[in-house]
Amino acid sequence: MSREIEEMAAFFGKRAEGYEDHMRSFLDMDAFYGAVAGAFPQSGESLNILDLGCGTGLEIRYLFQRMPHARITGIDLAEEMLNQLRRTYRDRMDQITLIRDSYMTHPLGEARYDYAVSVQSLHHFLPKEKTAIYRNIYNALKKGGVYVEGDFVVDEAEAQEYLKSYHAHMAQGDEGLYHLDIPFTLETQIGLLQDAGFGSVEVLYHQDAAAVHKAVKG
Repeated sequence: MSREIEEMAAFFGKRAEGYEDHMRSFLDMDAFYGAVAGAFPQSGESLNILDLGCGTGLEIRYLFQRMPHARITGIDLAEEMLNQLRRTYRDRMDQITLIRDSYMTHPLGEARYDYAVSVQSLHHFLPKEKTAIYRNIYNALKKGGVYVEGDFVVDEAEAQEYLKSYHAHMAQGDEGLYHLDIPFTLETQIGLLQDAGFGSVEVLYHQDAAAVHKAVKG
């Protein structure tokens, strides 16, 4: 494995302190995270939300503005990210359950959640892996549940270049989980969600390389 390629948890662990500033450097935060949160209802109910790759919890602030009594389960590989989330939301930790694990392999359960969300996380996986994750999310949602994703998207030519680079790097090493970007087109994203069982997929926001879409479990 090339030296510049880092294992996923280590990559984000080293960058936990400056992660939020990094995100602000290339995203219109209120527009992007506002679009993510806008897919959720204004509600006083204690809705159950699954957050995959929750990191430092940037989206959680926006979610609590709309659903102050929500109960959030966050899964992330990087303990340093989770520690920062705990500090940020120390007064809300009775509403937040954190799990340090890979959401690729952690059991998500069956029909447990009203909503699921993932922000700037799933662009590290190949189509087959991503479809498997989407199926697990689909199964974890209650009937009528909604999955919201905000992520990095590109055009087809760029997608092929990223994929070529990924395969070149992975040919040098093992099959571990490394920080390598594999963004897809928005059309590919929608197709993978539909392959996983989601019938309705709606694009809520698309600006440059950032997109937000929601998928509904029928």
